[in-house]
Order: sequence, then C-alpha cells, then structure tokens
Amino acid sequence: MNWHIFFPEGTPVVALPSWKQPRLYVVAYPWKWRWLASNLFPAYRLTARLRRWFLRVRAQVLGEFRRSQGPYALDEFTRSFPHPVRPAAVLVGTAGPTQKLVVQLADPTGRTTAYVKYGESPAARRRLEQEFKVLSGLPDGVGPTPLGLRPIGAGLALFLSVAEGRPLPGQVFPSSETLALVTRLWRGAMEVSVYDHPWIRRLLGACPSAEPWVKVLSSRQWAVVPMHGDLAPWNILLGPSGLRLIDWEYGSLDGFPGVDLAYHVLQAGGLLRRWPPGRARSEAVGWLSREMGLSRGQAEALIRLTALAAYLQFAEDGHASDDWFQEWRWRVWEEP
Repeated sequence: MNWHIFFPEGTPVVALPSWKQPRLYVVAYPWKWRWLASNLFPAYRLTARLRRWFLRVRAQVLGEFRRSQGPYALDEFTRSFPHPVRPAAVLVGTAGPTQKLVVQLADPTGRTTAYVKYGESPAARRRLEQEFKVLSGLPDGVGPTPLGLRPIGAGLALFLSVAEGRPLPGQVFPSSETLALVTRLWRGAMEVSVYDHPWIRRLLGACPSAEPWVKVLSSRQWAVVPMHGDLAPWNILLGPSGLRLIDWEYGSLDGFPGVDLAYHVLQAGGLLRRWPPGRARSEAVGWLSREMGLSRGQAEALIRLTALAAYLQFAEDGHASDDWFQEWRWRVWEEP
C-alpha cells in the first residue's frame, strides 16, 4: 500500500524502525510531532516497549527523512473539520490477508483528533465495512464513534473518532471493569433458544459437526447481544471516562453472551502465557463457570465453540490452517 497518499505532498517523513523495514511513518517536523506520533509504534510486552523507546529516541536524533509524493488522499476529509488537522503518523498493520494502514490525524498542537483505517484487499474491506456497521449500532461510550466510510484510491477508508486511554495490562482473565462493561451490553437483550440464536445458526451453517456441543447449551435461552469478536487486553483502553473497546472489525450486533469473555482468556492465554490448548481450555472453563454461573459442561461447550468460531473467522480471512495459532485454536476446539 502506498503511504505517500496519506501525507500532503512534500511532507518530510521518518520511518520506524527503518526505511528498509518500515512499520510506522511519522511526520518529521515539528520535532514535537515526531516525538508524540512515534508513540504509535506498536509495543505491548515490556521488552517491546523498551525497544519502542529506543526507536523513538533514535528517530529524534538520527531519523532520515524522505518527502511524500502525493497526491494527498485525505484532503476532503481533513477540510471538513472545524479546525485544521493533518496526518501525524501512518501505522502499517501486520502483514496478512486483512492488512490495513492506520492514519493518525492531529490538530496544530499535535493532539490526536481522529483516526483513519484503510485497507485494499477484499478481506480488509469486508472487515472495515463490518466495523462501521457494528460501531454505528453500539450504545454511546463503548467504542469510538464512526465518522464515515468511503472509498479512497484503491481501497476503503473508515474514519473514527479518538477513544482516549491506554491498553490494559496483559492479564489473561478479564478485569472486573471489563466484565462489567461486557455484561452491561447484555442488559435488556432479547432471548431466544440456542438453535434460533443468529450466532449459533451461522456457526452450525459453517460447521454442522458443532451440533453436539450446541446441544449442551440447549437447556436455556440465550440473549442476542453486541459482541466485540476480538476482545483482548490490547483492544481495551482505560481512559478518563472509563473503559473503551477498539478494533471492532470482528464484531457483531447479534452475538452470543460469554463468547467475548471466553475469547479474552483463550487469546491472552495463548499469546501472552503460551499455554498449551488443553490448559487454556481448562482455565477458561473454570473462570467462565464461576463468573457467568454456568455449569462446567456449559462453560466447556462455550469455550470450544468460541475457539471454533475464531478458527473459522480467521480461515475466512485467508489464514492458513498450519499457522501456529490456527492450529492452536483448532486443538482447543477438537481435542478431548
């Protein structure tokens, strides 16, 4: 994807970690902007945060800049603001079928005022459309506000307000605040039988062999609720107004209660703790049965179905079955 079109023509730009392997493009001047915007470089673990600090300092002292060559694709959008805004940084997402760019827009003081998520592949476009749909239907104060969705150049751009805050610490089990926010979205929701539930119907349509585990959940009705779809500590921000959830591209407005919580434990357990699939499933079953008041059989069914749904979701986006985390998810679902 062409980073040039996201800066006004002639803008001096620095690349982190380097121009040979660029992950983040940052406006070079003013110096304050270079420092503030370079904090967008992704880093979650302690070692990664230390590396980010080193890269930011090096970019201030030794950063080689190049000038963007345009034409500037965001001119119409930025002119719609009541005050001047311009790009401060462009983050290159993880390579893969759904790779996207994230553009950080700032006011004259360097304060971030909006974000633009941009993708060109069919899978990336599909996820941006889904995120816009879900954010448009959420209650206020849960995630960022969608400001628009429009084609730009060879791709599609989603314009978002700023959700202030810092990602939560990397813990496996959802915090009490996260649990409260997620369960708040369930209040007043319509309840249906498990076989009439839209999330279950989609899952059975994609994998009929899931029916025995669905049957375990058939003794009660289940709410049809907004669901994030990729809930993990790095997608939960703690800010002045409490928690906000970002990156809703795997979300839905007719999700299944408990799936987000199960996903949080599996995702963080697998990526942060490197738990083997069996242990992750066991830990998740214990936590979910306590916090949701489910029987262990119901909790296990929900955990397995969550892992299956995640596997199918990433397979749909083009991730190979022999990708290590896809294999891990499949084992959570399938192994005894």
